[in-house]
Amino acid sequence: MDVDKTSTTPRPIDEYHAFGEFVGSFENAPRVRFAGIAKAFWKNGARENPTKWEKLGWEQRTAIVTAIFSMMAALVGYVAKRIRSDVEIDWRPHLR
Repeated sequence: MDVDKTSTTPRPIDEYHAFGEFVGSFENAPRVRFAGIAKAFWKNGARENPTKWEKLGWEQRTAIVTAIFSMMAALVGYVAKRIRSDVEIDWRPHLR
């Protein structure tokens, strides 16, 4: 089995859950073969192919979340200031 270009050996006691596009076939009586690409894949309850967000370190995640909240706070502050100053806001472009 290959997960994110890393080969692993499945064991009969492992439990797998996958979400994606797969094709299954019988190799012989007791063996089934699945081939495809998993968008999400878990082995024994642990995610085997993490998302880009899950691959980031906590420092990077914190920086991204802080930047998003800062931009939202700036936008809310700007809109609140415009509303408090009672300036008429025309969202349509000026046509001449």
